[in-house]
Amino acid sequence: MKVLISAFACSPGAGSEPGAGWVWTRAAALNHDVWLITRRMNALQIEAARKREPGLRLHAIYLDVPPRVRWWLRGEGGFRVQYLIWQILSWRTARRVNTRVGIDVAHHITYAADWMPASACWLGLPSVWGPVGGATGVPWRLWRWLGFRGVLTEAAREVA
Repeated sequence: MKVLISAFACSPGAGSEPGAGWVWTRAAALNHDVWLITRRMNALQIEAARKREPGLRLHAIYLDVPPRVRWWLRGEGGFRVQYLIWQILSWRTARRVNTRVGIDVAHHITYAADWMPASACWLGLPSVWGPVGGATGVPWRLWRWLGFRGVLTEAAREVA
């Protein structure tokens, strides 16, 4: 089976989201041909892991938001906008990969939040979304203690 994996965070030996991205990708690449789309910052660790395990059927595609955009969008809110831009770029990349190799299934792994988009699911292919975390919002009754910036963040999350 040909699997396209979208993992914004994916790094061998890391914890949390990057670790989950790698563990799921590696598991799929043991038995399937996998095309992984992830960020360039993960390349050294992924390429080292591929050398340690040459049997992995993994084709890594490293994709970044242009540097001028990354510089302009620093900070927590900017990071989320970078993620959205990366999703659009990864969707375009995934379409090209699908045209070239004929993907059977798309799997979005990270970031794994139920309120963030997953462009791998927009390809018109059978798709898997997850693992996904949920219930990430703050109950509205507690918003009064968040302050102005916290309320704006929660309101944006609710709208998303």
